[in-house]
Amino acid sequence: MSKWFFAIDKGGTFTDIIGIDPQNKIHTCKILSQSSTYQDSIVEGIRHILNLDDGGIIPSEKVERIRIGTTIATNALLERKGANTALLITTGFKDLLEIGNQARPSLFDLSIVKPKQLYTSVTEVDERLDSRGNIVDKLDKTKLEKDLYNLYKSGYRSLAVVLLHSWKNSIHEDICFDIATKIGFTNISISSQIMPLINIVCRGQTTVVDSYLYPVLSDYISSLKEFLGDIPIEFMQSSGGLVDSESLTGKDSVLSGPAGGVIGSAIVGEANNSPSVIGFDMGGTSTDVSRYGGSYAKSSEIEAGGIKFQTSSLDIETVASGGGSLLWFDGQRLQVGPESAGAIPGPVCYGLNGLLTITDANLILGRINPDFFPKVFGSNRDEKLDIDKTRTAFEDLRILINSKTNSNFTIEELAIGFVNIANEKMSSAIKKVSVSRGYDIRDHSLVCFGGAAPQHCCGIARSLEINDIIIHPLSSLLSAYGIANAEQFRYGVKSVVSEYTDTFNSESLSEFQNLEEPLVNEISKLGIEEVYSQYFFDLRVKGTDKFLTIPFSEYKSVIKEFRIKHKELFGFFPSEELEVVNLRVEVKGQRARIADYNSVDTDASVKSISETEVFFSNKFVKTEIYSGETLPIGTKLDGPVIVTDLNSNIVVEPGFRLCVNEQRHLRISQITNQTLEISSERDAISLEIFNNLFMGIAEEMGFTLQNTSHSVNIKERLDFSCALFDENGNLVANAPHVPVHLGAMSESVKSVIVSNENQMKKGDCYLINNPHRGGSHLPDLTVISPVFADENSPIFYVASRGHHADIGGITPGSIPPFSKTIYEEGIIIDNFLLLENGELREKELVELLTDSEYPARNIEERKHDINAQIAAVTKGIKELENLITKYSLQTVKSYMHYIRKNSAEAMSDALEKYIDGHGTKENSFDDYLDDGSRISVKINITKDETKDLPFCATVDFSGTGPQTKNNLNAPIAVTKAAVLYVFRLLIDKNIPLNSGCLDQIKLIIPEGSILNPSDEAAVVGGNVETSQRITDVLLGALGIAGASQGTMNNFVFGSDDDSGKQYYETIAGGSGATNQNDGASAVQVHMTNTRSTDPEILEHRFEEIRLEKFEIRKGSGGDGKFKGGDGIIREIKFLEPRSVSILSERRVFPPYGMSGGDEGSCGSNYLRKASGEEIDLGGKFEKVVKPGETVIIKTPGGGGFGSKN
Repeated sequence: MSKWFFAIDKGGTFTDIIGIDPQNKIHTCKILSQSSTYQDSIVEGIRHILNLDDGGIIPSEKVERIRIGTTIATNALLERKGANTALLITTGFKDLLEIGNQARPSLFDLSIVKPKQLYTSVTEVDERLDSRGNIVDKLDKTKLEKDLYNLYKSGYRSLAVVLLHSWKNSIHEDICFDIATKIGFTNISISSQIMPLINIVCRGQTTVVDSYLYPVLSDYISSLKEFLGDIPIEFMQSSGGLVDSESLTGKDSVLSGPAGGVIGSAIVGEANNSPSVIGFDMGGTSTDVSRYGGSYAKSSEIEAGGIKFQTSSLDIETVASGGGSLLWFDGQRLQVGPESAGAIPGPVCYGLNGLLTITDANLILGRINPDFFPKVFGSNRDEKLDIDKTRTAFEDLRILINSKTNSNFTIEELAIGFVNIANEKMSSAIKKVSVSRGYDIRDHSLVCFGGAAPQHCCGIARSLEINDIIIHPLSSLLSAYGIANAEQFRYGVKSVVSEYTDTFNSESLSEFQNLEEPLVNEISKLGIEEVYSQYFFDLRVKGTDKFLTIPFSEYKSVIKEFRIKHKELFGFFPSEELEVVNLRVEVKGQRARIADYNSVDTDASVKSISETEVFFSNKFVKTEIYSGETLPIGTKLDGPVIVTDLNSNIVVEPGFRLCVNEQRHLRISQITNQTLEISSERDAISLEIFNNLFMGIAEEMGFTLQNTSHSVNIKERLDFSCALFDENGNLVANAPHVPVHLGAMSESVKSVIVSNENQMKKGDCYLINNPHRGGSHLPDLTVISPVFADENSPIFYVASRGHHADIGGITPGSIPPFSKTIYEEGIIIDNFLLLENGELREKELVELLTDSEYPARNIEERKHDINAQIAAVTKGIKELENLITKYSLQTVKSYMHYIRKNSAEAMSDALEKYIDGHGTKENSFDDYLDDGSRISVKINITKDETKDLPFCATVDFSGTGPQTKNNLNAPIAVTKAAVLYVFRLLIDKNIPLNSGCLDQIKLIIPEGSILNPSDEAAVVGGNVETSQRITDVLLGALGIAGASQGTMNNFVFGSDDDSGKQYYETIAGGSGATNQNDGASAVQVHMTNTRSTDPEILEHRFEEIRLEKFEIRKGSGGDGKFKGGDGIIREIKFLEPRSVSILSERRVFPPYGMSGGDEGSCGSNYLRKASGEEIDLGGKFEKVVKPGETVIIKTPGGGGFGSKN
């Protein structure tokens, strides 16, 4: 190499630069990404390494090429600073991208804030294709030309074109492109070219992202070229491959920096003969983790700035826990993040009036030494880290925490507590890319990089039981190192969605080659001679969404590989028919890799350069400091030791041994198995650690259930919940799943405990769905398992609840609109022994599901999903047993109690805040179901000085109407779930939903009322409809929000032949406004948060229907100072006769407004006949719909808040 070569990672806080000189020697530089002293950190870093004066162009005779990973695209997404973009979309779907999958982002935020869309204008295109790509309605060119001309006149130059089923036939998008080009649009993205995959929501967002970001990238590249001249620039992509500046696209550049770290960690793993590695990149703002096991784990979807879109990306999990994560106290627990101090002002120790961060904590602990850190801080960027300012800030926080918790923490104990909390959060992210994917984390090496990772590596390894840590000499710049070694990369993808057969396998080869040819040519033009390609199938079990990417080979080999991978990930071999979703081609070309970092003379002696005091195990320990530059090969040092270089401090904790291998990589291993010591006595630090641990177990259970289930309801709509319970059946921790499940499950667990007192054994597992024993409704099956230690009695319980597509009853789908007794709704299961001594009682299970007047349909799917629920509780048991081994049974039991107590404390505090200095507060509220049934509540909040937690509430439903003859009766467990959910909304802290929240609440629910019916009462509507109305009544009494839509709008259609082939969905609506925010439109509210099926996938699976309209029902939200959210209009046309049922509410009584706000609009259900005549179906409906008829569902809006004037 005759010139310099640069690889650069421009992150949110620092920019890392690696320069390779003509003699192949590596030079490095790390500078702040933002500074008032220079215009661009990339240019500044190159000038620094080349020792050039400021100003002028970097001489091309000195530099051969520059490779860059940058956050420019990510920042534009996060800050919404992209191009002004217009969206063209099929008529009837103008709001589709805003609606998305209907789910609300955060389960317990009363004021729902949906991500802001990237486009600022939407124009509907009159055209329509069917699911096979056939033209139903020709495109109206005259209208399109007029609309595009008006957009152009308005100043738009960026255009995203997204038409339904264009992945199958691009004819109409091509017309849009041609007309827009003639008019003068300069930046046009069409979905059939950008990402031709089935799934219009994700494909549409991808197209918008590309159109939105490309002008920003183009402008940035132009600004760089002002300083870089004609020097070739290559950019890192999210896929882990390089692309030249002319070919860079917006959608492929969002994770360019983190992708470099994945490449770097893989190279380090291979150099150290480690077959499986975890990349652990802890930077200033966040931490990125990844896994490499001989090949790169890929993802076809990523999310940034609240926008989920499709692109070829390395599988990277990001957690908001970095060196700059803020440290704070919520009144009871220590908290880390998610907010970050950023580069400016940064941590307190930067000397720019910042806030306390993890970096400050490590400084207090002695893990960062100011004498061995760059002097780039202070107002003039020439000072050391300021430990005095950090000590002062920590002392102020210590005084606050100790006074609030009656503790006696030192600032060092607080600092190590914050570090341990951050470590637990990062460990949880690592589990998501390993344990949740079916890999044993203990078999991996931990490759640590980024400025902050080396201070945390031993704590992370100890937490995850990883025995091998690898740190490259360039660990603080490893993303840039990975970028330096990356390959040129192009990819092509084509959706086919076809049955996978031997014939298809053979015929696909020509399709692969057609995709491959232009990609190979593109890389070859760059002068790269060694270009190679790989072909892949995206395969899935027919009828599901999730696919696995399998390399192309002969048919039998592909099937075998799919089965093996499916078993590894989901726990079972699939027996159903497979289909190919997409064909993928990857083309790569590699220039020579750069040499590894230079080694040091092996004869050099091992000498420390200094010593310091570092805080370990609750005391300061004398710790030697060594220079990483001078440690010879073969060095062995036992911790505690600090190894320092210009950009990083590597902390080797006691119980770990450091070795320098032949590549001069540092290998750190555990020589004594130590665990984080946590007393069974409560403290604010351990409380947050166990909060994360318990919630993490529930999340792992959820991942297991989702991965191993078969049905669309569980795997894709995510209609399931998982939770942990104490020895008495009280809910302790849950993952953020479905509220109506979570609040009710405790009653099911308690029912099983009572029914099996002194009879349970290890390996037993129980099945229950009885709504009068804690179930929600019959399709929701709950699997419950006891957890044993050495004792004869269970110490904990774990449970998983999932909505099954059918459990029998008079209507397919088990959601009958007109059931009058519970027996018409399906099979009642009460305390059925599902596993005995670990063995499935399959014969008895099948008899249970089939021996009924109205047996369950599709028994095989029922069995598969029940097995998935068993796998989930088994996972929970295993993780709890690991926790007990690690921390002791007494400590785990104690913290289950403390976390429930913490929730009770948080509830007491929330009630105190609510009554705002008044000694008592009493409010009442009434509302009516559409059949006239009254729901009445009186809430009395008082202060009782005699109690440890003085603020309590009595929730009295006296006055509520009697049990009805229809199915709107809500089991008492559902009523409790609604109360738990609503009062949890009052708590503005991140605590788990658990039964401790109810400890401060006394419930009065009259027996025989609609909220506490008899065991024979029909209840299916009570779970899905009345539960929503209970939340509305409670919120009305509290006066904190207008009513939300008050229904789930249950819609079922399918064959009327008892085959079990039917489709079930709940349809979103408007949320109520609050005293601070407008309500959200087109979102699932309160007691549900299930996802919808993408329109293209829905029509592909069910060709008997055509979705004619799916848009926001403008103006349906109530007016007011803050407006209620709008509902949805959903029109489904039937092309073949199908049995259809609807179960909905708020068709008679509208969602109320609050404090002078207007009511939201009622919902409605109509049938449009082929003649055009529309018939009002009412709120409940069941009949066979004929071909040519259209079901029109208009969901309610939310109530407004406050008078408009």
